[in-house]
Amino acid sequence: MGTSNDTSVVKLVKNYQIYALGVLLLEIALGKPLDTSIVTSNVGAELKEYLTVMRLEKHGFAARTLGPQYGESVTRCLSFKFDTTKHDLANSELQREFYHNVVCQLEGCLKIMTEPV
Repeated sequence: MGTSNDTSVVKLVKNYQIYALGVLLLEIALGKPLDTSIVTSNVGAELKEYLTVMRLEKHGFAARTLGPQYGESVTRCLSFKFDTTKHDLANSELQREFYHNVVCQLEGCLKIMTEPV
């Protein structure tokens, strides 16, 4: 996810670890690593990744590919959509929000995907 010298994305997101999970979940929906070549701007690798991710998110790619519940989890991670003003994962309020709105949702997706037809 970029180089250590390219820190601009860290400043753009509220919690980099949660954002990075969102990127990983999006790559799972894609079935491959991100293709950042769609961003033609002359910016660093990490910012290209961010712009690519936001473009895919804007068009609801994860939701279209793996369903709305999965897509909502991806959106929450990438855009930090939690009902809290806390951004540190050490905070119990954010931990509860993250568990309820991401972990439990993903568990629900897994259950749906693995149910016999």
